[in-house]
Order: sequence, then C-alpha cells, then structure tokens
Amino acid sequence: KKWYFDYGTEGLDQYYEPYQVKIDSILMSNNYKRGENWLTQKFEGETHNEIAWNKRLHIPLQFAFGK
Repeated sequence: KKWYFDYGTEGLDQYYEPYQVKIDSILMSNNYKRGENWLTQKFEGETHNEIAWNKRLHIPLQFAFGK
C-alpha cells in the first residue's frame, strides 16, 4: 500500500495541517516510511482546485507508479 497526501496553505486547505500531522503520526507508528510507502507534501500559496492539481498531478502519479 502507498499513501499520498498533499495540501496547500490557501482556501480550505489552510485548515488541513493539524489533521495531516495526526495522520502522518499514525502512519509512522504503523511502520510506514516517508517517501517509500507514504508521502505528504505541503504547497505554500496553493489551494485545492483543478488549477493547483494540474500543476502537481505528476507527483502522486510518479510516487504511485514510478517514473
């Protein structure tokens, strides 16, 4: 299993970080390894919409499926 999360610092995304920190700690406590089978990224100045996702969709695809 691989888990990918990302969030921005604008719009509704600005409220996600405390919850993402909890999720990250749960994954760590269950022996998931950041960058190997789990990845969380924060994008400064970005929000959660089609334009933002268009800029970074390649990141979760590369993480999930390789190069």
